[in-house]
Amino acid sequence: MARRVAEARARGSWVVVGSMKGREGRTAFMEELAALGVPETFQASDRDDVVVALQEVGWKSKSVEILEINRP
Repeated sequence: MARRVAEARARGSWVVVGSMKGREGRTAFMEELAALGVPETFQASDRDDVVVALQEVGWKSKSVEILEINRP
């Protein structure tokens, strides 16, 4: 996924990735982004409506941090 994010960034695409702080694999993802030359990092949102939930697969509402690149 990190490679796809880097490719989209290089094309100038708007990239949005959400992740829970401390999520397994997040450190490796960020290390790979850095190795690919992507300096952006996840930011905590000052909004309380940045959540993910999908009841069909059992996901409860969880707050996420956002990695946003090339915002229009």
